[in-house]
Amino acid sequence: MRKIFIFALALTSFASTAFAGGLATNTNQNIAFLRNPARGNSTEIDAVYSNPAGVGFLANDGFHFSFNVQGAMQTRTSATTYAPFAYNGGNPTKEYVGKAMAAVPSFQFAYKQDWWSVMASFGIGGGGGTAHYDKGLGSFESMVAVLPAALNQNLGAMGFNTSAYSLDCAMQGTQITYAGTIGAAFRVTKWLSLAAQVRYNHVTAGYNGHIRNIQTNLSNPAMGINPTGAMMPAYQTFLGLQQATGNAAFGALAAQVADKKVDCEQTGYGITPVVGIHFEHSGWNLGAKYEFRTKVEMTNATKVDDTGMFPDGVKSRNDIPAFLSVAAGKLICDKVRISLEWHHFFDKDANMEGKEAFIKHNTNEYIAGVEWYIGKRWTVSSGVQRTQYDLEDGFLSDMNFPISATSWGIGGAFKILDNLKLNVAYLGTFYDKRKVVSAADAYGLKTTNNYSRTSHAIGVGLDWNFGLRKK
Repeated sequence: MRKIFIFALALTSFASTAFAGGLATNTNQNIAFLRNPARGNSTEIDAVYSNPAGVGFLANDGFHFSFNVQGAMQTRTSATTYAPFAYNGGNPTKEYVGKAMAAVPSFQFAYKQDWWSVMASFGIGGGGGTAHYDKGLGSFESMVAVLPAALNQNLGAMGFNTSAYSLDCAMQGTQITYAGTIGAAFRVTKWLSLAAQVRYNHVTAGYNGHIRNIQTNLSNPAMGINPTGAMMPAYQTFLGLQQATGNAAFGALAAQVADKKVDCEQTGYGITPVVGIHFEHSGWNLGAKYEFRTKVEMTNATKVDDTGMFPDGVKSRNDIPAFLSVAAGKLICDKVRISLEWHHFFDKDANMEGKEAFIKHNTNEYIAGVEWYIGKRWTVSSGVQRTQYDLEDGFLSDMNFPISATSWGIGGAFKILDNLKLNVAYLGTFYDKRKVVSAADAYGLKTTNNYSRTSHAIGVGLDWNFGLRKK
């Protein structure tokens, strides 16, 4: 009989990106992005992240600050069909729902004087949420679900019979990348600016989970063992049988159904060089940036590991893929700006402990947005973003299933003062459905997973500038 409890996936894949972006990158670093994701040609303070060279085109010289808080709510649902699940409640299909909520701050700063600018930012570069699965996951319960059939196969000749199981399973996983960036931009000409940045990424991941109180209705009326077929704790049952019969096989079964717990954290860091270019002339503005691949090596810090899957001190790779952003926009009648943007994440070149072999093509995002400037105080904007993954089934699991999606943002900005602006926005993400059928397991049974997700984010931010003013 195979192991009843196994954690076969890296912790860093458990809590995938909480917001917009690629497999390991959050691109929503400012409330302006929530209301219009096409920010890759921005020349406002959010350009510190979305378009570094655009900082050279800030409207006013002096100090610029942006303070932002986003709240995200996400559900991840895996409807898993596996025939042995019927031993627990009669239905071979069970639904496992993970819920995540996060309040995510971010900050951008720039100082501009004439032809040069310096900048800095802090935000959550990847992940950002904790996913709670109060009933565990199908991949974990399936290890227990085969228990009745396995017991009947191995103990049936001795007169034992089992037709049901139950368990208490719960888990939560977290991944957060804290990202701090510094850089500078320089206006080469009146129309052209160049920028360079360095970003420090501190990556943390954690997993805390358990499977306990496994029960079965194992009975053997001929031996007077549980003749009514009541549910009984499996560990005590097998331990008692081992003591009564002296059969070491029952002791081995007791060890397999004993309570199991994992409490592990991982940490790592990486440095990301970033370069950018911006061009602006006759109402047109074009921005581009390239973030180099970031090598990240995670190290286990394990407090409890009853599975033997996460030895303390073991290292694993979890690189952040390189990222290219290209955007273009046109100002129409001094009132409306239309922008188009393309993101490309070089996922196949990143080391993800072998999972990159299941990536068919790199991730692409296609974005369009519009901003309407109403008078001197109001800005209303909206945009849409299509995130397109191309992943083989082997990349996905019920712990981590990136799904292609369409995001829509809307919101506005209001100038409270000439140098103080309030941003408010909403971003909703609407995911495709994904069905994955596994290969047959050791018992000749296949598992079918139907994956779905929901995600909603709201945010508020303040942009403030002061100091030298253009004449």
